[in-house]
Amino acid sequence: MRSIDDLPERALVPEVAQVLRASPRFVSNECLVGRLRAFKVAGRYQITREAVRAYLAEREAEAEAARRRRTEEAPRYPDAPPANALSFTPPGESGTSAGAPTAAAIACQRARANAERLRRPSRSGNTT
Repeated sequence: MRSIDDLPERALVPEVAQVLRASPRFVSNECLVGRLRAFKVAGRYQITREAVRAYLAEREAEAEAARRRRTEEAPRYPDAPPANALSFTPPGESGTSAGAPTAAAIACQRARANAERLRRPSRSGNTT
């Protein structure tokens, strides 16, 4: 079963899961919360082809709306870097207003010291 048209008029959860390429548990949960219209017969969900088509159309509309929101949102401060950009503190400046170095600055200092220590030739002649 590869497409919605291959489904029987009233399909069971495993059949719909194959078409949606999802797990049966996911399909059952979608039915339980009401996103995928279904009805129970003898304790098993039965889902019509039209319900599957409507479900997919709703999910596509939601995804498109989310994409539109992301592209239309303008930053509050046009000159500000993106929220996920790493901040850079120039050498010699602390990263805090109190004058104390930040944890990231301390980690960088330690990494530089370790790298320098590893670059220096060993005095004992051991390479380990």
